[in-house]
Amino acid sequence: MIIQRSVLRNPETHAKYLAARAAEQPDYDPFDQRLREEKPFRRFRHWCLYQNLYPYDAVADTHHLLVAVRKFSRSSEMTSEEREELEQIKAELAPDYDCLIENFPRFQSVPVRLHFHLIVWKSLPE
Repeated sequence: MIIQRSVLRNPETHAKYLAARAAEQPDYDPFDQRLREEKPFRRFRHWCLYQNLYPYDAVADTHHLLVAVRKFSRSSEMTSEEREELEQIKAELAPDYDCLIENFPRFQSVPVRLHFHLIVWKSLPE
């Protein structure tokens, strides 16, 4: 079963996401510009942590993106230094998030640069 992104985002956020996607060219990397022009709120040697512009705000209170500085598309393409730093980042950030998601190619909207979704789920009513 595939969970549709429209279920994960509030309607307003999903509409903005669709508009942004419609303007993109094939193999577009939205992180290129962000890495050049926007200061991340956490910078590591091989990774940057950004607020997601189109978060899964219907289901998450927090949705950040951990983005590879170097452009590559698969976990198998990481250098040993990138992989080691990723493991250190995961250990450091684990207390602040509920999960780290790596989408498989079928669900990736940005397949040209490896990135991970760091999520804090919305609390369910008791």
